Amino acid sequence: MSSLTGEQQRPVRQTLAALSKDDWYAPPPVVNGRSVDAVMEWNELLEARHTAEMQLDAPATIAPERLHAAVENGVPDALRPQIWLRFSGAERRIRESPNLYAEIQQRISMGGVPGFASAAEQIEKDLRRTDLSSDDSAALDALRRVLAACACFDAKTSYVQGMNFIASGLLHVLPEEGAFWMLVLVVQRWLPDHFIESMSGNNVDCAVLDELVAEQTPKLHAKLAALQVGTQLLTARWFLCLFSSVVSPSALLRLWDLLFVCGPQSTFHAALGCMRVLESRLLCSSDMGTALALARDGLWRCADAQSVEALLRGCVACGC
Repeated sequence: MSSLTGEQQRPVRQTLAALSKDDWYAPPPVVNGRSVDAVMEWNELLEARHTAEMQLDAPATIAPERLHAAVENGVPDALRPQIWLRFSGAERRIRESPNLYAEIQQRISMGGVPGFASAAEQIEKDLRRTDLSSDDSAALDALRRVLAACACFDAKTSYVQGMNFIASGLLHVLPEEGAFWMLVLVVQRWLPDHFIESMSGNNVDCAVLDELVAEQTPKLHAKLAALQVGTQLLTARWFLCLFSSVVSPSALLRLWDLLFVCGPQSTFHAALGCMRVLESRLLCSSDMGTALALARDGLWRCADAQSVEALLRGCVACGC
């Protein structure tokens, strides 16, 4: 584990304590997320979440085991946009600031955003590097607008490479305004301080993951130490793109279902689950280069339905 200040160690200890609690549900058999039962269950959960948000004085709660079981059983494609927006908190942001996205776009078009030029230049460079499902101008324009709006919304962080992959993934599921607010929340809540110059958030989260690997997969931790491969060197990219450039599109949807429904802490469950998927191959690695290549490309093998479900079960099991 990398050396951290006392202030930085506090969230590490808090996260490890939270992850050690026995509040995760044993995964049920996987069923089709498009089934009638799954649609009914998610509609009930959406209503319960809405009720909880409206009752601010005495919010209702949804049992964690019920959420985890629903995620594992599958999110219906037709309900995924609403589920992500409501459970992440983005829907509330849209409700509280219904005109903000349009206002930011207007400011950008009028050139009224001080210091935006450098961010805009970097965004343009990264647009063509982003793996879009199609290279049509409409998709590029939408990605440009979302990234530009996020850079203007948080001028301190502005735009940093990695956000483009996250935004692209979000735009495959959500309309522009929803993708914008989800990206804002990812930067603020799921990956706080990952995109600042010091990358202190990435340092802390990789340190948490290092502790979890040492605790739950000690053989793997020892092997990585023998190869002189630090956890941050191996997995920093996973966090910075929120897994969007290291897993297949089908696997990414399931991982993001887990993250956006169950909250920022589930990011560690996802990362540890990915480590377990790669564990057998990492244990056979003969050098640092092989290990790094596996971390970069190895998870793309989880593309077929069976492998995706196995990856998700591994992520949920890591919370037990």
